[in-house]
Amino acid sequence: QHSKSNKRIIRTLQKAIEELTTEALQAIVETNAPPLTFVKGGNLVRVRTDEKNRILVELIDEKILNNLLERSASFSRHKNNLEVPCNVPLQVVKDLLALPSWEGIPPLIDVTETPILRSDGTVLTTPGYDAVTGLFYSPPQDFILSPIPDNPTAEDINNANTLIKEMLAEFPFDTDVDFCNAVALALTPLVRPIIEGPIPMAVITAPQVGTGKSLLGEIVSLMATGHSPELMQYTAQEDEIRKKITAALMQSAQIVMFDNIAVPLMSSTLASALTSIEWGDRILGRSENVRLPQRSTWIANGNNLR
Repeated sequence: QHSKSNKRIIRTLQKAIEELTTEALQAIVETNAPPLTFVKGGNLVRVRTDEKNRILVELIDEKILNNLLERSASFSRHKNNLEVPCNVPLQVVKDLLALPSWEGIPPLIDVTETPILRSDGTVLTTPGYDAVTGLFYSPPQDFILSPIPDNPTAEDINNANTLIKEMLAEFPFDTDVDFCNAVALALTPLVRPIIEGPIPMAVITAPQVGTGKSLLGEIVSLMATGHSPELMQYTAQEDEIRKKITAALMQSAQIVMFDNIAVPLMSSTLASALTSIEWGDRILGRSENVRLPQRSTWIANGNNLR
Protein backbone atom coordinates (compact mmCIF):
# COMPACT_ATOMS: atom_id res chain seq x y z
CA GLN A 1 0.00 0.00 0.00
CA HIS A 2 0.96 3.66 -0.41
CA SER A 3 0.14 6.69 1.73
CA LYS A 4 -1.33 9.97 0.54
CA SER A 5 2.23 11.27 0.15
CA ASN A 6 2.75 8.37 -2.31
CA LYS A 7 5.23 6.70 0.02
CA ARG A 8 5.05 2.94 0.38
CA ILE A 9 3.61 1.81 3.74
CA ILE A 10 5.71 -0.98 5.26
CA ARG A 11 4.04 -2.83 8.13
CA THR A 12 6.58 -4.63 10.30
CA LEU A 13 4.18 -6.94 12.19
CA GLN A 14 4.91 -10.68 11.74
CA LYS A 15 7.19 -10.19 8.72
CA ALA A 16 10.55 -11.85 8.15
CA ILE A 17 13.55 -9.59 7.64
CA GLU A 18 13.84 -10.75 4.01
CA GLU A 19 10.31 -9.53 3.26
CA LEU A 20 10.88 -6.19 4.98
CA THR A 21 14.14 -5.67 3.09
CA THR A 22 12.47 -6.47 -0.23
CA GLU A 23 9.73 -3.91 0.47
CA ALA A 24 12.31 -1.32 1.57
CA LEU A 25 14.27 -1.78 -1.66
CA GLN A 26 11.08 -1.46 -3.71
CA ALA A 27 10.29 1.79 -1.90
CA ILE A 28 13.69 3.21 -2.86
CA VAL A 29 13.24 2.13 -6.48
CA GLU A 30 9.77 3.71 -6.64
CA THR A 31 10.97 7.08 -5.32
CA ASN A 32 14.28 7.14 -7.21
CA ALA A 33 12.98 9.40 -9.99
CA PRO A 34 14.81 11.20 -11.35
CA PRO A 35 17.62 8.81 -10.33
CA LEU A 36 20.02 10.00 -7.63
CA THR A 37 20.71 6.60 -6.06
CA PHE A 38 22.92 4.21 -8.04
CA VAL A 39 25.14 1.16 -7.95
CA LYS A 40 28.79 1.98 -8.63
CA GLY A 41 31.73 -0.36 -8.18
CA GLY A 42 29.48 -2.92 -6.51
CA ASN A 43 28.34 -0.46 -3.84
CA LEU A 44 25.27 1.69 -3.27
CA VAL A 45 26.07 5.36 -3.90
CA ARG A 46 24.23 8.64 -4.23
CA VAL A 47 24.94 11.70 -6.35
CA ARG A 48 24.80 15.14 -4.76
CA THR A 49 26.43 18.55 -5.10
CA ASP A 50 28.60 20.51 -2.67
CA GLU A 51 28.40 24.19 -1.69
CA LYS A 52 30.16 25.13 -4.94
CA ASN A 53 27.63 23.12 -6.98
CA ARG A 54 30.28 20.56 -7.89
CA ILE A 55 28.99 17.03 -8.35
CA LEU A 56 29.99 14.41 -5.77
CA VAL A 57 29.59 10.64 -5.67
CA GLU A 58 29.08 9.45 -2.09
CA LEU A 59 29.03 5.93 -0.67
CA ILE A 60 25.74 5.15 1.07
CA ASP A 61 26.38 4.04 4.64
CA GLU A 62 23.88 3.13 7.37
CA LYS A 63 23.12 6.76 8.28
CA ILE A 64 22.53 7.82 4.68
CA LEU A 65 20.45 4.72 3.92
CA ASN A 66 18.31 5.30 7.02
CA ASN A 67 17.73 8.88 5.84
CA LEU A 68 16.83 7.63 2.35
CA LEU A 69 14.35 5.07 3.71
CA GLU A 70 12.70 7.64 5.98
CA ARG A 71 11.91 9.65 2.85
CA SER A 72 10.96 6.67 0.68
CA ALA A 73 8.65 4.70 2.96
CA SER A 74 6.45 4.90 6.05
CA PHE A 75 7.15 2.14 8.58
CA SER A 76 4.57 1.08 11.15
CA ARG A 77 4.23 -1.36 14.06
CA HIS A 78 1.45 -2.47 16.40
CA LYS A 79 1.14 -1.03 19.90
CA ASN A 80 -1.86 -1.72 22.15
CA ASN A 81 -3.71 -3.22 19.19
CA LEU A 82 -3.17 -0.02 17.19
CA GLU A 83 -1.02 0.57 14.13
CA VAL A 84 1.43 3.38 14.90
CA PRO A 85 4.32 4.92 12.94
CA CYS A 86 7.83 3.74 13.83
CA ASN A 87 11.41 4.42 12.86
CA VAL A 88 13.19 2.48 10.15
CA PRO A 89 14.32 -0.81 11.75
CA LEU A 90 18.11 -0.89 11.98
CA GLN A 91 18.11 -4.56 10.98
CA VAL A 92 16.44 -3.63 7.68
CA VAL A 93 19.10 -1.00 7.00
CA LYS A 94 21.92 -3.46 7.69
CA ASP A 95 20.31 -6.24 5.65
CA LEU A 96 19.65 -3.98 2.68
CA LEU A 97 23.26 -2.78 2.61
CA ALA A 98 24.47 -6.38 2.77
CA LEU A 99 22.49 -7.54 -0.28
CA PRO A 100 24.65 -8.96 -3.10
CA SER A 101 22.76 -6.81 -5.64
CA TRP A 102 20.03 -4.19 -5.74
CA GLU A 103 17.52 -4.93 -8.47
CA GLY A 104 15.95 -1.80 -9.92
CA ILE A 105 18.75 0.57 -8.89
CA PRO A 106 20.47 1.85 -12.07
CA PRO A 107 24.23 1.47 -12.63
CA LEU A 108 26.42 4.57 -12.53
CA ILE A 109 29.40 4.37 -14.87
CA ASP A 110 30.66 7.90 -14.33
CA VAL A 111 29.66 11.53 -13.82
CA THR A 112 30.42 14.33 -16.22
CA GLU A 113 30.14 18.09 -16.07
CA THR A 114 30.76 18.34 -19.80
CA PRO A 115 28.45 17.66 -22.76
CA ILE A 116 30.12 14.54 -24.13
CA LEU A 117 29.92 12.25 -27.11
CA ARG A 118 28.05 8.98 -26.91
CA SER A 119 29.41 5.95 -28.75
CA ASP A 120 26.76 6.45 -31.48
CA GLY A 121 28.06 9.95 -32.21
CA THR A 122 25.23 11.85 -30.54
CA VAL A 123 26.00 14.43 -27.87
CA LEU A 124 24.76 14.11 -24.29
CA THR A 125 23.35 17.56 -23.46
CA THR A 126 20.38 16.83 -21.17
CA PRO A 127 21.27 17.19 -17.46
CA GLY A 128 20.64 14.19 -15.23
CA TYR A 129 21.08 10.45 -15.64
CA ASP A 130 21.53 9.03 -19.13
CA ALA A 131 20.45 5.38 -19.18
CA VAL A 132 22.12 4.79 -22.56
CA THR A 133 25.63 5.51 -21.28
CA GLY A 134 25.21 5.14 -17.52
CA LEU A 135 26.57 8.68 -17.13
CA PHE A 136 25.19 11.41 -14.89
CA TYR A 137 25.52 14.81 -16.54
CA SER A 138 25.63 17.80 -14.20
CA PRO A 139 26.79 21.00 -15.94
CA PRO A 140 28.37 23.84 -13.91
CA GLN A 141 26.07 26.48 -12.48
CA ASP A 142 24.92 29.09 -15.02
CA PHE A 143 26.45 27.05 -17.87
CA ILE A 144 24.96 27.91 -21.26
CA LEU A 145 25.64 25.55 -24.16
CA SER A 146 25.76 27.02 -27.64
CA PRO A 147 23.89 25.08 -30.32
CA ILE A 148 25.88 22.10 -31.62
CA PRO A 149 25.32 21.44 -35.34
CA ASP A 150 24.74 17.81 -36.35
CA ASN A 151 26.78 18.41 -39.50
CA PRO A 152 29.53 21.02 -38.82
CA THR A 153 30.51 23.18 -41.76
CA ALA A 154 34.06 24.13 -42.71
CA GLU A 155 33.40 27.52 -41.07
CA ASP A 156 32.31 25.81 -37.82
CA ILE A 157 35.51 23.77 -37.76
CA ASN A 158 37.67 26.81 -38.54
CA ASN A 159 36.01 28.80 -35.73
CA ALA A 160 36.65 25.95 -33.30
CA ASN A 161 40.31 25.72 -34.33
CA THR A 162 40.71 29.47 -33.94
CA LEU A 163 39.24 29.38 -30.44
CA ILE A 164 41.56 26.57 -29.34
CA LYS A 165 44.62 28.35 -30.74
CA GLU A 166 43.59 31.56 -28.98
CA MET A 167 43.23 29.67 -25.70
CA LEU A 168 46.78 28.26 -25.93
CA ALA A 169 48.50 31.10 -27.76
CA GLU A 170 50.41 32.57 -24.76
CA PHE A 171 52.10 29.33 -23.68
CA PRO A 172 55.80 29.01 -24.69
CA PHE A 173 55.65 25.63 -26.43
CA ASP A 174 59.02 24.35 -27.57
CA THR A 175 57.82 22.96 -30.92
CA ASP A 176 54.66 22.57 -32.98
CA VAL A 177 54.52 18.96 -31.78
CA ASP A 178 54.23 20.19 -28.18
CA PHE A 179 51.40 22.51 -29.19
CA CYS A 180 49.59 19.62 -30.91
CA ASN A 181 49.93 17.52 -27.76
CA ALA A 182 48.40 20.37 -25.74
CA VAL A 183 45.44 20.48 -28.15
CA ALA A 184 45.05 16.71 -27.77
CA LEU A 185 45.03 17.12 -23.99
CA ALA A 186 42.36 19.83 -24.19
CA LEU A 187 40.11 17.60 -26.31
CA THR A 188 40.67 14.37 -24.36
CA PRO A 189 38.10 14.94 -21.55
CA LEU A 190 35.43 15.64 -24.17
CA VAL A 191 35.94 12.38 -26.08
CA ARG A 192 37.13 10.17 -23.19
CA PRO A 193 33.71 8.49 -22.70
CA ILE A 194 33.80 6.97 -26.20
CA ILE A 195 37.36 5.62 -25.86
CA GLU A 196 37.02 2.07 -24.60
CA GLY A 197 40.65 1.44 -23.68
CA PRO A 198 43.19 3.28 -21.53
CA ILE A 199 44.79 6.58 -22.58
CA PRO A 200 48.26 8.02 -21.88
CA MET A 201 48.99 10.43 -19.06
CA ALA A 202 49.78 13.96 -20.26
CA VAL A 203 53.15 15.23 -19.02
CA ILE A 204 53.82 18.98 -18.86
CA THR A 205 57.44 19.87 -18.18
CA ALA A 206 59.66 22.95 -18.50
CA PRO A 207 63.26 23.91 -17.62
CA GLN A 208 62.24 26.57 -15.08
CA VAL A 209 59.43 27.88 -12.88
CA GLY A 210 56.85 30.39 -14.05
CA THR A 211 56.26 28.94 -17.51
CA GLY A 212 52.60 28.05 -16.94
CA LYS A 213 52.68 24.27 -16.38
CA SER A 214 50.00 24.25 -13.69
CA LEU A 215 48.06 26.95 -15.55
CA LEU A 216 47.85 24.80 -18.67
CA GLY A 217 46.29 21.97 -16.67
CA GLU A 218 43.98 24.48 -14.99
CA ILE A 219 42.77 25.87 -18.33
CA VAL A 220 42.15 22.38 -19.73
CA SER A 221 40.06 21.53 -16.67
CA LEU A 222 38.14 24.82 -16.72
CA MET A 223 37.26 24.27 -20.37
CA ALA A 224 36.09 20.70 -19.77
CA THR A 225 34.45 20.92 -16.36
CA GLY A 226 34.06 24.57 -15.35
CA HIS A 227 36.35 24.21 -12.32
CA SER A 228 39.94 23.37 -11.32
CA PRO A 229 41.27 19.81 -11.69
CA GLU A 230 41.56 17.34 -8.83
CA LEU A 231 45.05 18.23 -7.54
CA MET A 232 47.28 15.60 -5.97
CA GLN A 233 50.75 15.74 -4.48
CA TYR A 234 52.91 13.00 -5.92
CA THR A 235 54.66 10.72 -3.45
CA ALA A 236 57.07 7.83 -3.84
CA GLN A 237 55.00 5.82 -1.34
CA GLU A 238 53.05 3.28 -3.41
CA ASP A 239 50.39 2.77 -0.72
CA GLU A 240 49.67 6.51 -0.64
CA ILE A 241 49.44 6.67 -4.43
CA ARG A 242 46.98 3.77 -4.35
CA LYS A 243 44.76 5.56 -1.83
CA LYS A 244 44.84 8.78 -3.88
CA ILE A 245 43.87 6.94 -7.08
CA THR A 246 40.97 5.13 -5.39
CA ALA A 247 39.67 8.35 -3.86
CA ALA A 248 39.79 10.17 -7.21
CA LEU A 249 38.05 7.36 -9.12
CA MET A 250 35.43 6.94 -6.40
CA GLN A 251 34.54 10.61 -6.97
CA SER A 252 34.57 10.06 -10.75
CA ALA A 253 37.10 12.88 -11.12
CA GLN A 254 37.25 13.76 -14.81
CA ILE A 255 40.70 15.33 -14.62
CA VAL A 256 43.40 14.47 -12.08
CA MET A 257 46.69 16.41 -11.94
CA PHE A 258 49.85 15.58 -10.03
CA ASP A 259 51.15 19.09 -9.48
CA ASN A 260 54.77 20.31 -9.25
CA ILE A 261 56.45 16.91 -9.07
CA ALA A 262 59.99 17.33 -7.74
CA VAL A 263 61.14 13.68 -7.77
CA PRO A 264 61.34 11.09 -10.58
CA LEU A 265 57.88 10.00 -11.71
CA MET A 266 58.18 6.24 -11.27
CA SER A 267 55.23 4.36 -9.77
CA SER A 268 54.15 0.81 -10.56
CA THR A 269 50.77 1.54 -8.93
CA LEU A 270 50.14 4.56 -11.14
CA ALA A 271 51.32 2.62 -14.19
CA SER A 272 48.82 -0.13 -13.35
CA ALA A 273 45.99 2.40 -13.08
CA LEU A 274 46.89 4.15 -16.34
CA THR A 275 46.95 0.88 -18.30
CA SER A 276 43.69 -0.44 -16.85
CA ILE A 277 40.06 0.18 -17.73
CA GLU A 278 38.96 -0.90 -14.25
CA TRP A 279 40.55 -0.28 -10.85
CA GLY A 280 40.07 -2.46 -7.80
CA ASP A 281 40.89 -1.55 -4.20
CA ARG A 282 39.61 -1.67 -0.63
CA ILE A 283 37.56 1.33 0.49
CA LEU A 284 39.50 3.40 3.03
CA GLY A 285 38.13 2.88 6.53
CA ARG A 286 35.82 0.04 5.45
CA SER A 287 36.25 -3.68 4.81
CA GLU A 288 34.52 -3.65 1.40
CA ASN A 289 36.33 -3.90 -1.89
CA VAL A 290 35.33 -1.76 -4.84
CA ARG A 291 35.87 -2.02 -8.59
CA LEU A 292 35.72 1.28 -10.43
CA PRO A 293 35.90 2.30 -14.10
CA GLN A 294 39.13 4.13 -14.84
CA ARG A 295 38.06 6.84 -17.29
CA SER A 296 39.84 9.92 -15.97
CA THR A 297 42.24 12.20 -17.83
CA TRP A 298 45.60 12.24 -15.98
CA ILE A 299 48.16 15.05 -15.99
CA ALA A 300 51.61 15.30 -14.38
CA ASN A 301 53.70 18.47 -14.32
CA GLY A 302 57.05 19.56 -12.96
CA ASN A 303 60.33 21.30 -13.72
CA ASN A 304 62.69 19.08 -15.72
CA LEU A 305 60.35 16.21 -14.93
CA ARG A 306 61.97 12.80 -15.11
